[in-house]
Amino acid sequence: MQKKLENVYKGGFRVNSKPSVDWILESKIKKNSAIFVIEDKIDKKFLEEIKSKNYSYYICTNKTPSRELNLNWLIKLIFYYPFIILNKIPNLIFSNLLIKEIVVHTYINYFKWNIFNSNYKPKVYFSYHNYETMHILRNIILNKNDCSSIMYKHTFSENVFDESNNYNNVSQGFNFHQKEFHWGKSSVEMAKKDKNESEKLEIIGPIWTSEHFMKEKQSNIENKNLNNIILSAFSTGFDNFGAVNDIETHINFILFLDKILKLKKNYKIIYKPKFNMKWAKERNIEFFNFLKKMEMNENFSIIGDEISTKIIERSDIVISMPFASTTVEALALKRKSFFVDLKNNFPNSMYKNYDGLVANSEDQAFKKLEFWVNMNQENFLKYYNDKISDIFDKVNNTFAANKIINQVNDLMK
Repeated sequence: MQKKLENVYKGGFRVNSKPSVDWILESKIKKNSAIFVIEDKIDKKFLEEIKSKNYSYYICTNKTPSRELNLNWLIKLIFYYPFIILNKIPNLIFSNLLIKEIVVHTYINYFKWNIFNSNYKPKVYFSYHNYETMHILRNIILNKNDCSSIMYKHTFSENVFDESNNYNNVSQGFNFHQKEFHWGKSSVEMAKKDKNESEKLEIIGPIWTSEHFMKEKQSNIENKNLNNIILSAFSTGFDNFGAVNDIETHINFILFLDKILKLKKNYKIIYKPKFNMKWAKERNIEFFNFLKKMEMNENFSIIGDEISTKIIERSDIVISMPFASTTVEALALKRKSFFVDLKNNFPNSMYKNYDGLVANSEDQAFKKLEFWVNMNQENFLKYYNDKISDIFDKVNNTFAANKIINQVNDLMK
């Protein structure tokens, strides 16, 4: 640790493994008024990108709570807090392991966020997909120091198991922010079921499909002669934490794509997995080999790195495994899209309340494919407005990203 004089940043932006909040700083927010806060492991390439753009950043992990101390905190850590902690140790000795872990994490977070605040005094702290329990401690400390906490929730698949919401999502329980941005009303409803403690929940829709990210004119969606139909297919993760589809479901999805190519000679399929091929090879060699075999077909391509919305934009129709966010993002972009749940793993999903959005068998999937592909754009937009837009509570997501930028910017003034 090194001693550091107080420096004021008006905005703190939590970053995780990949670029997910840096777009805010590429707008009207001044670079020298914001600091990236690294709370967990971060991709090395992203860290190099932060450095190359001369952004300020601050490492605030449990392993490295702070590398910068002002004189006041240095004195407290040497002469004050050790005695308080020593005084509490006898009580902890006979406590169970869970209590000990909570106390240790509480002390760590108390120190690291109070030190962070004393160094930088931010007016707003923005995070993305931030559900870890310790965010509660962080936000209590920041809020007490007049720092507003805002979180953008990039998911829409919490309530896939039961449309009546007779269950809770433990990983997102007791969220505590001053404001949360959500995709749609079912996400807000689920948050409330999860004992959400945030002050305000606002629906804005998906940001990646908003005007801020889709600046180039969208490609022509109408394919009048139905030649060379471009179908983009998106998978979910597998064999990892939070995966909802097993390997058999992934294989069945690929077999379905293979059958499309055999029956529909004018189709070209872009497949974007939510995993890299190295991972697939390590986890299931049979699945990996089948993907490599599929890749030999000139009408089938696997794309790993390209942003999903760019793939969606040049597609005639989009299908996803249940319940990847890409189908919802495609709908937000006014692209024809539906979910393919071939094993009917989610019979009570809320998505079944919307006509045409879920296929529960191969036969249904082919029928829905024909239904969507043969619908012209004018009829599709009418269908979307009448039967689907309710997913987003009829909120237009065109300016979703700009809403976040403007609100964060206002708080930083």
